[in-house]
Amino acid sequence: MMAAALLLGMFKLAAGRLDLEKLASLASDPALHAPTLVLPLGVGASDSPDDTPVVFMHGMGDDGGNPGMQSLAKTVTARYPRKYAVALRVADGMASILEPMDRQLAEFVAAVRADPRLAHGFDAVGLSQGNLIVRAYVERVNDPPVRRLVSVCGPQEGIGTCPNNPVYELICPLWKLDKLSLIHI
Repeated sequence: MMAAALLLGMFKLAAGRLDLEKLASLASDPALHAPTLVLPLGVGASDSPDDTPVVFMHGMGDDGGNPGMQSLAKTVTARYPRKYAVALRVADGMASILEPMDRQLAEFVAAVRADPRLAHGFDAVGLSQGNLIVRAYVERVNDPPVRRLVSVCGPQEGIGTCPNNPVYELICPLWKLDKLSLIHI
């Protein structure tokens, strides 16, 4: 609930409806201590935060087309009608687990560049592993530019273990074998 308040605060800030002090007070709550990176205005990005598009990138095992991801994008456009928001269909389902990160990044770049509404820059919201894709985009490509990057539960400082889930418990031991390493950035 508190993380949702912080995310809503970011969109209010982008729409010019929340000052930085209010956002800082939300972020000072210990329950909200997930790493968040806010980037300065990128070259070529829109000067008006009201019309800066928002791109959502899902986490491991998720799908940009699932109802939850689509709901995030629809919530932004319902709340801020001038904003375009999209949950990208990149490395969906098992591809987000088995595909090398470089290939997932290439898919992200292709999806962003194929959408003319993102041509002048966008705000990016990464969820879980989606943060790594978005961060790699910012560090390696950033064309069109990311204006703001919001990291929600992102493993920006690495991971300690695999998620506690039967599917991952079967797959995670394979990742520990150098010979079968599927993740590279």
